Amino acid sequence: MDKGLVASDWDKGAHQGIVITTTVTIVVRPGNPLGIKGWDDLVKPGVQIVTPNPSSSGSARWNILAAWAHVAAQGGSEKDATAFLTTVLKNTVSLPGSGRDATTAFTGGTGNVRLSYENEAIFARQKNASVLDYVVPKDTLLIENPGAVTKKANAKAKKWLDYLVTEPAQQIYAQYGFRPLVGKAPSGIKGVHDASDPFPAIDHLFTIDKNFGGWSATTSKFFGDSGIVTKLLSQVGKK
Repeated sequence: MDKGLVASDWDKGAHQGIVITTTVTIVVRPGNPLGIKGWDDLVKPGVQIVTPNPSSSGSARWNILAAWAHVAAQGGSEKDATAFLTTVLKNTVSLPGSGRDATTAFTGGTGNVRLSYENEAIFARQKNASVLDYVVPKDTLLIENPGAVTKKANAKAKKWLDYLVTEPAQQIYAQYGFRPLVGKAPSGIKGVHDASDPFPAIDHLFTIDKNFGGWSATTSKFFGDSGIVTKLLSQVGKK
């Protein structure tokens, strides 16, 4: 966008340029043996978390920010959120370089909790329903994936992008675990935790724009060289 390849109003439509959405979710072992219900359970003794490293993985940043927002949304101060996040990181036993590596580590037996995307948890269960289970917290972060075409793109590309936010296209996305932007979720989605309620309602759904002031400010505040998360990772000895 900064180089002018995409129109300045690319995100002014009905969905602000977003094509698909999912949420940060908590993946657990089959049957949820620890009885995990939400974020507060992650700081309990015995919880061993696997999440990608926020220094190298974009997916990890969503996970970390969801935990932070949980505290902030309850009126907690930055000090409270920092303390909570510190314990979450202390309970983290593996910080693989990518989301895919984190899933491989978890399914291979590392840890008992994996912070992940809801659609990734569903996709994993579609391949093998017995490999994991997942919990959608009552408050979590909305993951928004944008789409845009360049100014010089063929008209067919714009037409395709427009199609992606129609109900038929969103129904296809839903089959792969993404929450539909328009219309209801179709029946028969495989891999979901509850077929009768494939995408349970979330009481408090946070967003980067509304709760963190956008990605530019968030990246600097949390993940820059002097960012909150960068410092915490160093303090707990997990870079």
